[in-house]
Amino acid sequence: MGRGVWRSLENEFLLPHTFRIKKASQANIGCHIYWCGYEKFVGNDASSYKSYVIVSFDMLSYRFKILNIPDHLHRQLPLPFYVTSIGDNLVVSGNIQGDEHCVFFIWVLSIHGGTITSFTNLLTIPSPIAVKLIGFHNNIDPIIEVPSQEGFSASLLLYRMSTGAFKASVLREMLS
Repeated sequence: MGRGVWRSLENEFLLPHTFRIKKASQANIGCHIYWCGYEKFVGNDASSYKSYVIVSFDMLSYRFKILNIPDHLHRQLPLPFYVTSIGDNLVVSGNIQGDEHCVFFIWVLSIHGGTITSFTNLLTIPSPIAVKLIGFHNNIDPIIEVPSQEGFSASLLLYRMSTGAFKASVLREMLS
């Protein structure tokens, strides 16, 4: 295939038309791209709900695949979740809203052959508001986006895994 040429995928390579991909986050690991995806359903009582999954796209075979999330992990995941990567591992993060506060989670997943083979909770932090994982500094310390109380701006904080504390001067720290 030459440069600048688009390739149309065959229908059997595509996701079912009922699936949606959250484009707000994605991770590229090796020859795969990963997203949070979901399928919308309508219950017997006419209420709608979403079933969240991890969607991958293989850039060599041009196929989409839905990764089954183990039940034990699925019960603990924040919904919706966001994906990123650390090294060759997929990272899933998000907030679970409680009555008084949020709890922010980061899970590290190992994927082999299109299957989640292991998962580890890297971080669980209570927070007064929902926060977002931006990435990692030195492949270990999470960079967290914390919105202002008004919601018009945000700060970046570095969470030091070695001390279990936030450091506010993220940009200065990353540049030094």
